[in-house]
Amino acid sequence: MSRQAGVGALVALGVVLGALLIFAGLGQRYLWDDEAETALLAERVLRFGVPLAWDGASLVSQECGQDYDQNYVWRQTPWLPIYVAAASFKLFGVGTFAARLPFALLGLLSVPSMYLLARRVFDDWITAHLAAASLLFSVPFLLHVRQCRYYSLAIFASIWILYFFFSLRERPRLAAAGLALSLTMLLHTSQLLFFGAVAGLVLGSVVARFDRATLPWLAAALAAAVALNFPWLFGSDLGGKSGNLLSLNSAATYLTSLLWYVTRIEVYAFSAVPLVTALTVVAAMKWARIDFAAPETRACLFLVVFTVAHVLVVALVPFVFFRYALTLLPVLALLQARIVRFIAQGSRALAVAVLLLALLIDRGDLVFAG
Repeated sequence: MSRQAGVGALVALGVVLGALLIFAGLGQRYLWDDEAETALLAERVLRFGVPLAWDGASLVSQECGQDYDQNYVWRQTPWLPIYVAAASFKLFGVGTFAARLPFALLGLLSVPSMYLLARRVFDDWITAHLAAASLLFSVPFLLHVRQCRYYSLAIFASIWILYFFFSLRERPRLAAAGLALSLTMLLHTSQLLFFGAVAGLVLGSVVARFDRATLPWLAAALAAAVALNFPWLFGSDLGGKSGNLLSLNSAATYLTSLLWYVTRIEVYAFSAVPLVTALTVVAAMKWARIDFAAPETRACLFLVVFTVAHVLVVALVPFVFFRYALTLLPVLALLQARIVRFIAQGSRALAVAVLLLALLIDRGDLVFAG
C-alpha cells in the first residue's frame, strides 16, 4: 500500500471511530436546559421564521425576561445554532436525536478538518494524525459536540479560522475571504469566542512575526468580518446580556478567572506539565537549540500566544465556564501533536508514554454544562 493510500485509510478510520464515539446513544438522554432552550427556539423558527421567546402559550426565558426584546424576539444568544437545529427539525422532525444531529455531524467533520489544519501548518502527516487523534479522543470535545448547542459550531469554525490564517501567505485573496467567512460563522455562534479569536489572531501575528506581506490580508479579513456583521453586533446588544458582557471583572476577580481557566485547561485539555517536561528532556538529550526564525517554531509560538490571548479575553467577563475555552481545543491538539512528534525524534517510548498520559488522564469529572 502506498503512503498516500495508508494516510487516507487512517483518516477514514478516524472518521469511523469518531462516528462511533459521537453518535452512540445520541438521542437517549433528555435535553438539558440550555439544549432545550435552543430546541424550543428552533421550533419557533419553523412557525414564525424568527426565534421568539413567546409563542402565545409558553415563554422561553432563563434570565427573567431579559433574554428577549419588547417583541419577544430572542437576543440572549446568536441565532446560528437555533437555525441549524431548526433545519434539522424541518428535515427529520422534532425530537431529541434530530436536535443534536447537526451538531454531532459538525463535530465529526471537525476530525478530518483537524487533519487538514495540521498538514497545512506543519506539512507532516504524522503530526496531522496525532492532532486529529488528540482532538477525537479529547473527552471535553466528545461531551460538547454531542449537544444541541453552539459548541461544535465554535470548534469547527475555529479550525477553519486557523486553516485560512495559515494559508494567507500562499493564497492571500482566497484565504482572506475564507477567514472572514469563518470568523462570521464564529461571531454568529458566540460573540465572546469571536472576540477571543480576533485577539488571538492579532496578538499571535505580532509576537510570532509572521510574514509582513500577510498582515494587510489579515487586516482586510478582520475588517470584512466586522463590517459585514456590524448591524448584527449593534442590533443584538452583544448577545443581550443586559450589559453584563461589558461589565468587566475587577482585578482580583479577573486573576481568579484566569487561574480557573489555566487549571481547567491543564486538567481537561492540555497536559502542559508532562508535555513541556518531556520536551525539555529530549531537547537536552539532543543538545537542540531552538531556532526562533524557523516557520515551525513561529507556528508553535503563534499557537501559544493565540491561547494566552483568548484566555485573557474570556476571563474579562463575569461568566466563567469551560465552554468558553472550547475554541482552544483544536489549537491545543495541534500544539500537543507537534510536541509529541518532537519528543518522538529523541525517544519514541517517551513520546508514547506522554501521549497516552495526555489522552488517557481521567477527565470524567468534567462538568460539561459549565
